[in-house]
Amino acid sequence: HKALEETPAEEVILLDVRNSYEYSIGHFQGAIDPEMRHTVQWQKYVREHAAVLGEKKVMMYCTGGIRCEKASAFVRHVVPGADVSQLQGGIHRYLEAFEDGGLFKGSNFVFDKRVATAPAETTVVGDCSECSRPWGQLDGGRVCVVCKALVNVCDSCDETSLGEYYCTSHQDFRGCYFHFLDRFEAPELQDQVSALKKVLGAAVGTGKKNRRNTIRKQIDVVERRLAALDEGAEVASPQRRCRVCGDSFEACPGRCWGFWRESARPARPSRCEAGG
Repeated sequence: HKALEETPAEEVILLDVRNSYEYSIGHFQGAIDPEMRHTVQWQKYVREHAAVLGEKKVMMYCTGGIRCEKASAFVRHVVPGADVSQLQGGIHRYLEAFEDGGLFKGSNFVFDKRVATAPAETTVVGDCSECSRPWGQLDGGRVCVVCKALVNVCDSCDETSLGEYYCTSHQDFRGCYFHFLDRFEAPELQDQVSALKKVLGAAVGTGKKNRRNTIRKQIDVVERRLAALDEGAEVASPQRRCRVCGDSFEACPGRCWGFWRESARPARPSRCEAGG
């Protein structure tokens, strides 16, 4: 806290070492989001920004301090002599010391049924991914249709949705990548294939291998569904289902995984059973 207040902003790089969905609902003022969906992506971020990380004082934080231990060590490995410090005890201890939130704005995502903690008086820093209204509450039933990362979606949008959301990394999949395909007619599926091929064509470079594989797999899934329609498969009525287990949303509104789990997880259907 004191270091942030006393060090000129132009001399500091403040890094949030958490996943983007955690950053989306709460972070320190001026913090940079490395746009990670998985902690393993930290190494790529550091290598791509090694030059600037070696020029300024690097401050970092995470939920409880554990992720920062490995993150700071990797920065020192890639950038020898880097001036790196971390928030001891993470956001959790910081909010205990500064009950009004201090320099932290929004909510602190925690990995238990509380979902997030926040000061009594807090500022909503997140925006709904669908309507852009201020929103800062994550829910197990609101995940990216591509990678299942949590997506910040408001209650109003969710009430009228089939639950097909897209994280910041997969916004260009919007409108062409769907998990449950059995509600689409053949022309719609053909349009999806065409759109996916355009996204595939834009995914160039050595760092996009996994992305290309994801797109190719989805194209294959859609084409298999088209073949099933040719063989007489029926088109189903639109119905919202849990992205994780495939059950109806009424039966499982995202409560089958992680700390949201309320009972034994139901058997997960194959893509073919799910209409893929």
